[in-house]
Amino acid sequence: TKDEAIIWVNDNPNINFGGTQSFSISLLAKIDPHSLMAEMNLILKGDNKSDGTSLPDGNGHYYTIATKDGELRFAIDDDIVKTQLGVDINETTFPAGEWNHIVAVRDALQDSLFLYLNGVKVGSILDETDGDISTTGLPLVIGNYHQFGRKINGSLDEIAIYDFAFNASEISTLYSNTATTNDCSVISTIVELSNDATLSALEVSAGALSPAFSPQNTNYTVELPAGTTTVTITATPNDPNATVVGDGEV
Repeated sequence: TKDEAIIWVNDNPNINFGGTQSFSISLLAKIDPHSLMAEMNLILKGDNKSDGTSLPDGNGHYYTIATKDGELRFAIDDDIVKTQLGVDINETTFPAGEWNHIVAVRDALQDSLFLYLNGVKVGSILDETDGDISTTGLPLVIGNYHQFGRKINGSLDEIAIYDFAFNASEISTLYSNTATTNDCSVISTIVELSNDATLSALEVSAGALSPAFSPQNTNYTVELPAGTTTVTITATPNDPNATVVGDGEV
């Protein structure tokens, strides 16, 4: 994946939350945060800078889910106070290369942030961000940072953002209803057409080729034994993706 790979979702009131609004984010992540300790942004709405150096309309407000330094992190910022919940993850709690279900909750009534991993609460923290975190006009970025350089090393799926706070029971049900199988089936395979018109072998069922087979030769004669009524020609393409027309029984 290129460093500039990014999914950019334009601003929408349904994903733009004010200072006192609860919200929840649910997603599936198949990434390896253990081999890459640098920051990977799974979800980022807003901008952590208010001087326009990152985004022209950046106001320092944002919410994000990320991994960094062996932690799964959920953070919000009003450009005055940043509240960040970080929980340690390892190969046992967050198996690399497998689908892991992440839910981040900001509960305004409890004045807290919560993180759930595979249906289980793994961390909580007092929400000390009292100001407005609204990000009007700023994009939702998935799988990278809007200035690039923080792309994920895997896949995301089933991303959903809710304008209310899930409780533990609801998250357990959500996890149970979210398919996390690593099995898949091949629906179709795209094969690139070959431009190799050479053969690796050419055989006849009777008689002998003249001259002897060579990939560079395109013309042959076959001297058949007396009484031969049919002969089968078998041509093997040099490129397995190439097709042969004209061989068979003659």
